[in-house]
Amino acid sequence: MLGGAAVLLGKYADTAVSFSPGGEQVAYTLGIGGRNILEVRIANADGTGDRLLASIPDGADDFQQEPAWSPDGKAIAVPVMLLGEKVRWAVEIVSVANGSVQELHSYSHEVGRAVWLPDGDGLLITLRDQAGRGQLWEIFYPQGKAVRVTNDLEDYALDLDVTRDGEKLALIATTLDSNIWTIPDAHIPKDRQITAGAEPLTQIVPMPQGKLLARSENGQMWQMRPDGSDRTPFTTARNVDSPALCGDAVVFNSLHDDTIDLIRVDADGLNPTKLFGGDIGPPSCSKDGQFIFFARKFKPHTILRLPSGGGDPVVIAKSPGFEIRGRVANSPDGQFLAYVFDESAFEGSTKVGVIPIGGGEPVRTYKVAIDALDLRWSADGRSLQYLLLRNGATNIWDQPITGGEPNQLTQFVSGIIFDFDWSADGKQLLLARGNASSDVVLLTNLR
Repeated sequence: MLGGAAVLLGKYADTAVSFSPGGEQVAYTLGIGGRNILEVRIANADGTGDRLLASIPDGADDFQQEPAWSPDGKAIAVPVMLLGEKVRWAVEIVSVANGSVQELHSYSHEVGRAVWLPDGDGLLITLRDQAGRGQLWEIFYPQGKAVRVTNDLEDYALDLDVTRDGEKLALIATTLDSNIWTIPDAHIPKDRQITAGAEPLTQIVPMPQGKLLARSENGQMWQMRPDGSDRTPFTTARNVDSPALCGDAVVFNSLHDDTIDLIRVDADGLNPTKLFGGDIGPPSCSKDGQFIFFARKFKPHTILRLPSGGGDPVVIAKSPGFEIRGRVANSPDGQFLAYVFDESAFEGSTKVGVIPIGGGEPVRTYKVAIDALDLRWSADGRSLQYLLLRNGATNIWDQPITGGEPNQLTQFVSGIIFDFDWSADGKQLLLARGNASSDVVLLTNLR
């Protein structure tokens, strides 16, 4: 605290440490991605005596929250993402005495960092709802019952902290401001905002006759004219995510407590039909609208093809590496599929693979940044495009399919692009673009 040289205490910790009540020891987690194992380890505060306390099978290495040592020193609470037939989140309690693991609470959406209350009979934690909005909950220990603490319009981040006396809690409240923008293909710098309003619009889909379909942050869909006017609700479905045009219909994921449903509605938003359910990624459709493609989120990471009218999905490809990230993108000529995947369990090994529309092994691969998001084909099919956040701004990057280095397409110096697509005629670039701001919120009188 008074300055001096930093001292290395240990290597390979994936989280910040949690101190034992007396400060003599620390606990942290380490993900073993190749085996889907999450290790809970403890060490002396000076870094010596590092040892494995417990292994949590099916623990995702890319979702690790800081563990929390209980006030009595007997247990360590570890929030985890569990991979299996269904992806779920849980708070596991690890015994310091013998390393046994017991599940305290299970949840169908993201859980945040857990902090113990001073008397050790409960933990405070952020839980995200079906629309992705975080609220504060208390999980009673050892019963495992969860009770909601806040019920407001804020979206609380997954990180939080409590004072040692349990009288004050600090959280981060995040606010999104996002609208729809259009850019003429020939004039990339000439962007124009076409919507304005309190409800953030974070996903965009081009529709026939130039109309647009937008998904708001709360999971609703809205249809509008090309200039953003005449905005009307599109469907009564709720908790919508990743809508896509599919011939004369629209398909999307609908989030529920225990699964993700793939839903198809008519072009007017009516007649919702469930096509599939499970832990799946965003859907996309073939050029003729006959088939829907999506990836499974759990091992083995595969790409499935499903008739748009319903039926049984078939596996058409397996990931050459690990997780398939985001949507499976269809080329404009209907001949190829492209997807982002992790080549290995180590950072810096993310690639884009291109396969024939019928499936099989990649015919081309391109190395991309580990944070590449929202893969799409260019309107002319000559390149693959994705989002990268650099220097506080999100821009679209363009990877020619012939190879070579990617090029930065847009030149924004601020703001976040949440989603993008090309209009049906390929002449307009459509963006869901805005900003995210955060405030520190202090809560008192928790009990």
